[in-house]
Order: sequence, then structure tokens, then C-alpha cells
Amino acid sequence: MPHTEDLVNSIEWVPYLVLQANNARDGTGTPNWVFRPKEKTVFFRRVRIQPAGNNVATVARLFINNGDDHTVPANNILFDEVTCPATTTTSHAAQITYVPITVNLWLTAGRRVNVTFGILDAPGTDAGFYLSSIAGQYSESVGDPKLYA
Repeated sequence: MPHTEDLVNSIEWVPYLVLQANNARDGTGTPNWVFRPKEKTVFFRRVRIQPAGNNVATVARLFINNGDDHTVPANNILFDEVTCPATTTTSHAAQITYVPITVNLWLTAGRRVNVTFGILDAPGTDAGFYLSSIAGQYSESVGDPKLYA
């Protein structure tokens, strides 16, 4: 069994500002795909939700999909949900720190991690969230890490 110091980090992110709400509580609808192991089992650590502007309070739901069609509820499991507080953009103070969802699970290749939000302000209102994920896998040899980025 490899040691934890052999674990190589991988950081991925949703390459767009999340502006769309999804009230489906079963992982269907239009989820935001945050991470997917490509060819190996990886240790999925967490998702970071960073507010990008003025937001109403909402819920963020993290679903793990089995790799099949996410529009079929049986293919998704609600893993966790967190409250994202209301935020207001200002030029004289930092935006609130990120909201974390800790997962700490080994995920096999093909699984997907999706995040949805219960309610968001209308597009164009300086609102939304940025999503990033942190995962890792054991390197096959020292100096030759394989990242999923």
C-alpha cells in the first residue's frame, strides 16, 4: 500500500461562472459537473464553492453519479448539501471565504461529481459561484505523477 506522501494532488474546476439554479433534488436537471476520474480510481477530497458576487442564500447539493445518464434519478446519489450564505460584493472588503463540501471518498473511473444550487439570482445581476475540486491519486513512480487536470 502506498504512503500518503505518494498521493499526487489534482485540482479541477468548472470553467465558467455558475449562474443556473436547479431545484431537482435527485441529481437530474442541469447539474454542474465538477470532477470525473478518467482512467483510475482517485481519492476525491472536496469541492470549494466560491461566491462571485451578490448572491441570495441558497443550498448547494453534491451528487455522485455512477457514470451513466444523470437524467435518470437512480444513477445519482445525494452525498451532501450545504448552505451558501447571502453575499454582497464590495470594493473595500474581501468576499466571504469559500464554502467547502468535504467528500473524502475513493471514486472509480467513470463516476462523476456534480453540484447543483437551489436558487440563484438572475443572470446579469453580478451573482453566481465558481466551483473547484481537489482530488488525488497515487503516483505510479516517483517523478512520473499522473494528474487529472
